Parts: sequence; C-alpha cells; structure tokens
Amino acid sequence: MIKLNDVEIKLDKYPDGTFLFKDIPPIGPKNLIEWFFESMEEMSAIIYLTQYCKDHGTKIYLDMPYVPDARMDRVKKRKEIFTLKYFAQIINLLNFEQVEVLDPHSDVSAALFNKVHVESPNRMIEDTVKKIASDNLMMFYPDAGSMKRYSSAVHLPYA
Repeated sequence: MIKLNDVEIKLDKYPDGTFLFKDIPPIGPKNLIEWFFESMEEMSAIIYLTQYCKDHGTKIYLDMPYVPDARMDRVKKRKEIFTLKYFAQIINLLNFEQVEVLDPHSDVSAALFNKVHVESPNRMIEDTVKKIASDNLMMFYPDAGSMKRYSSAVHLPYA
C-alpha cells in the first residue's frame, strides 16, 4: 500500500497493466510518501508519485518501514545479483529529502541509502509488551542475533 500525505493511493490499471492514477490528493510544499510494501510492482508507482511531486516543485519524504531486497545485503557468489544495492540506487536517484526505514535487516541496508533515518522498533516492542504483560509472559527469539538485537527493548522482571 502506498499513501501520499496520509491518503491511500489506489493503484488502478489500464487493460495493458500500466498504472492509471486518479484522485491524487492535494500536494503541498512538503509531501510524505509512505510505502507499506506489498510487492515490487509498487516501485514504479513510487517513482511516478515522486516525479509528480517534483514536477510541482515540492519536497518529498519517503517513509519505507520495510526495506525490499534487504536480505540480499551481500553477494557470496559471482553469479548472484546484489539486488539491495541496485534497489537503493534507484531510491537514491529519486533524491528524497529523507528516507525513513524501520529496523532494516542489516547495517548494510541503511548504509546504502542517502539521507536515511533508521527508526528503532524498541518503543513499539515496549508498548506491545506493556499491553500484553502478565506474570507468565515469555519472549521467544528465532535466533541469537534477534535475541541480541531486541532483548534490550524488553524489560521483564524475570527474563
């Protein structure tokens, strides 16, 4: 899902599969594009919306909580494609005022983007734990890396 200034953009299509943009919300001097990733197909919509805002001489910010291709943060074999690098290059070409991401897969993800701001998930984790807290609350982590990364956000009385 994509939002422009807090309004969801409907991604209608022509019969040939290309996007038909209509009912675009008003833009101002500063505009926020939020990309709640569902598919890479949305990438072209991000490009079109960004260029539309630029054509109107405005500043554009991108909030992209999930970083597509983040798991391909290194190449191990010669015949692999460093998709994260190329994805970041495309985002960088759009020249956003700021790109905000939430808890990227690795430091490599954040390092490849220009003007990036990394949002920590700790506050969300703390808030969620407070909402569901009980005497027998237990946190499970899928691996040692995630335990190291997220356990500092959780302050259980007997962890």
